[in-house]
This record gives sequence, C-alpha cells and structure tokens, in this order.
Amino acid sequence: MKLHVVEQYSQEGVLEFVTIVQVDGCLEHNHTLEYSDELKRNQKLMEIAGREVSNGYQYAAVVNNS
Repeated sequence: MKLHVVEQYSQEGVLEFVTIVQVDGCLEHNHTLEYSDELKRNQKLMEIAGREVSNGYQYAAVVNNS
C-alpha cells in the first residue's frame, strides 16, 4: 500500500493541514487510517506493558490499566 502525503503551509511557513491519499490499492490493506489509529498503541506504553508482564502481571490486566 502506498500513501501520498501533502503538507500545506501558510506564507509564514506554518503547517496548516496535511492530506493523506491512498495512491496504490492493496487487497491486504482495506482498513481506514481512523480504524488503524483506534488499534495502535504507543510504543513506549507497549514497552512498559512488556516489562510488567515479565514481572508476573497478566497481559490483560496491564493493558486495561494503561
């Protein structure tokens, strides 16, 4: 899957908005960016969760409390 990212800046050089467009279809990736954002977890939080699981806590308990 390929995305085309266009950043629009004002004359003062301030980022005003970003447009993301799918430019190459892919049968394996048929979800929206919004759906992906709902599922993803912050990498740092996942590292902390991994440490807590290695300390003996249940994964579900760690994830539900983060």
